[in-house]
Amino acid sequence: MKFNLIWKAIFNDGTELNQFNDKEQNIENLFRKVLERQDQLKEFCLFNIITGKKYRVDLSLGIISIGNKEIEKDQLKDKPNLRLIYFRRIEKEFQLDNKEIDLRLGGRIKSISYFLGYQYTENNINHKSLIQIYSDDQMVVY
Repeated sequence: MKFNLIWKAIFNDGTELNQFNDKEQNIENLFRKVLERQDQLKEFCLFNIITGKKYRVDLSLGIISIGNKEIEKDQLKDKPNLRLIYFRRIEKEFQLDNKEIDLRLGGRIKSISYFLGYQYTENNINHKSLIQIYSDDQMVVY
């Protein structure tokens, strides 16, 4: 399965890690590699390979942006506990024909949405800034 939105992680030392090492999306780097270096993560970007739109979380400044437009900006510079939020939600359709459905068997993918943002804890309260992005660049801001 090919994804319309693919990620790139940029670390404080300038190194980058792309989700895929090839344009055919055959060689994937696991997101776990980003989480292993979460404390060194500077930026995390999603690129829509169909539309060219770029979504970015700057974890050093607490900024979420689309292209060059900032849509979420908190005064979070140098917050030591700023953490990335990224996950995909895959919606599937299953055929019902009076049988039990085994969800492990797959189903047809109806849509994929991507969640991108950050969270931090302050005074024992967890704060989140999050956007949900669909493959066609529609978006919901939370």
